[in-house]
Amino acid sequence: MNRKKILLLGAGAVGVLPAAAFLSIPAVDFRVVADAERISRYQRDGIYLNGKLLPLRYMVSGSEDFTADLILIAVKGWSLEEALPLLRPHVARHMVLLPLLNGINAPDVIRKQYPESTILNGFFLGHASVRTGNSIMQDGVGAFYIGSEPEDAAVLAETAQLCRSAGVHVDVPADFRSALWKKFILNVGINQTQAYYRAGYGIVQQSAEMMDFAISLMKEAATVAEAEGITGTDEMISAGLETIRSMPPEVQTSMLQDVLSGRMTEIDSFAGELIRRGKKNNVPTPLNEMVFKHIVS
Repeated sequence: MNRKKILLLGAGAVGVLPAAAFLSIPAVDFRVVADAERISRYQRDGIYLNGKLLPLRYMVSGSEDFTADLILIAVKGWSLEEALPLLRPHVARHMVLLPLLNGINAPDVIRKQYPESTILNGFFLGHASVRTGNSIMQDGVGAFYIGSEPEDAAVLAETAQLCRSAGVHVDVPADFRSALWKKFILNVGINQTQAYYRAGYGIVQQSAEMMDFAISLMKEAATVAEAEGITGTDEMISAGLETIRSMPPEVQTSMLQDVLSGRMTEIDSFAGELIRRGKKNNVPTPLNEMVFKHIVS
């Protein structure tokens, strides 16, 4: 039996979640690809998930003859375009690439560099991982949602089955585009509110000012979504509020963690992308513009 070859680009807070699952499947040859400097750091320090060292197999881009059947992409949005060339030595025509990033434009960015590949789309929705150096903690609450263009439905079904066989919790929404925008509207609201106020869920939940701020951000995103042809946006805002109120108070979004740690944030994937789409559709987004300027300053 031929082993499935799976490559991961981006062994961070999201990427390690499916990685840990695939490591337990003998029928899968799973590897992490990166540049030489990052691989050296991985090999020296290791990557820990919930206190356990993951026995990952690391590979410098282009150092081995390894053509993947499936490539998972879980880098941060701000580094996506720069990181994608690392995959070039390991990509064949009609390769399946599955981005698992926040935001809504990852497939468009990937398609520019790999136009002959089959590009799916996906995201993680659940309790945020907490990353401290090379250690990641995640409580197991959450799932990956994946989708595709209609002509790639068979590939999508096969990919979902492969992930489920490894124990990865995967859902395939009937309307993936709406599900993606629903997550995006939530991110625009809570991730940016936490980053702006430097406050976790517990503080935001108890503050009428911060909750109103998140609602206003989400309303701007919903208006842009409607201009993009997305329906049911009122329900998306309501669902976003329910998610915010239900989160454990000690949890922090990844964007807040990045701000507090002095790392680059995904502000361009959220407010930046929303502002660009707002301008394209003649929809004003003044609050998101203010948050964007505040975070990048």
